[in-house]
Amino acid sequence: MTPSRALSILLVILTNADPSPLLMSTLLTPILPSLYAALFYLDGRKTSDPQMKESLRGILETWGRVISLQEVTDVLWSILVDEGGEWELDGEEKLVRAVQ
Repeated sequence: MTPSRALSILLVILTNADPSPLLMSTLLTPILPSLYAALFYLDGRKTSDPQMKESLRGILETWGRVISLQEVTDVLWSILVDEGGEWELDGEEKLVRAVQ
């Protein structure tokens, strides 16, 4: 499954569910460093999809509002130590994991 498709499915799930801390924690905390890394990459590209950037930003903001301070702190530290991986746009301008 492509990252764009996975993000689309994730958005449908989050849009149709109550923003409960347990749901947000279960769904997003394990992948949040990757979501942040993808947004960081897309923000640096003028040709990136603005809708995808807004979707990612919205997910991150919602997660940050409903999750406990300790969990937010733990994930932010994991982002700072670069656990989100590397991202790039493929030939069709679709977001993909960078091959290392």
